[in-house]
Amino acid sequence: MRGASNQTSGDSAFARYLRSGRHVPDLPDDGAIELKFNPNHDPGDGRFTSGPGDGQAGPRAPESSGGRRTRRATRSDDGARLGILSERHETSGRGPGTVSTGRGDAGGVSYGSYQLATNTGDAAAFMASDAAKPWARDFKGLVPGTPAFTKRWKPVARRDAQAFGDAQHAYVQESHYAPVVRRAGRATSYDLDGASDAVRNVTWSIAVQHGQAANILADAVRQTDRTVARSDPRYEEALINNAYARRGEHVRHLWKRQLAAGKRDQASQSADILKNRYPQEHADALDMLRKERGR
Repeated sequence: MRGASNQTSGDSAFARYLRSGRHVPDLPDDGAIELKFNPNHDPGDGRFTSGPGDGQAGPRAPESSGGRRTRRATRSDDGARLGILSERHETSGRGPGTVSTGRGDAGGVSYGSYQLATNTGDAAAFMASDAAKPWARDFKGLVPGTPAFTKRWKPVARRDAQAFGDAQHAYVQESHYAPVVRRAGRATSYDLDGASDAVRNVTWSIAVQHGQAANILADAVRQTDRTVARSDPRYEEALINNAYARRGEHVRHLWKRQLAAGKRDQASQSADILKNRYPQEHADALDMLRKERGR
């Protein structure tokens, strides 16, 4: 509930979510919370930001998929986990106990393998979800972003590393990945979840990072369709290339807006993203595709 004037946006988001089961206090449209990772892969420096993965301001409870869940397993035949590409570049694979400092970060303190942020309400939405119910007692009365919540998060992650990580993964799959797959599919008639593990991991990465994820991916599919037939073995490589090209365009637009608004720290983060994370992640995705084809 909204009470004293010193209540943080994270407190408000958490209270609203617990009251209504949905939450969405819209955030200012300034691009500050569009990106949710540390471009230098060092969660200790507090440069994570966070945002929802499909065009909504604020977090998302896992929404109904009209009876359709993602139809493929979360692991491929060789044991590669769906989301591994994102996790590698969100936290360098440091796992579910990762916590950012939140310093200089519009998203505030962020938690876990996929850096669910406080100020967007994503951390609160996770804690209120079915996926986090086994830890309800551990976090009873605690609010994301506070020292007490952070102090509890780390030992829980150490104690229940596998289960806690799986819960975060399940939440993100239903709240971020599945809706983006569905919406991009409706726009293009292309089933991203039915594609290669590499394309699915690219989809996951974009879904957990960008509020405009479905649009970015739909644009990439359309661009690929203009030059390569879907039956062509080269289609998925071209799709990955176009996805990162479109993603880069999106962040460059944010960077210009941040500069124009005088938000130089945020603009610097966006520049680092374009220079450091995307080239490496793009290369990793293509390498994943090549290895998958070689199996």
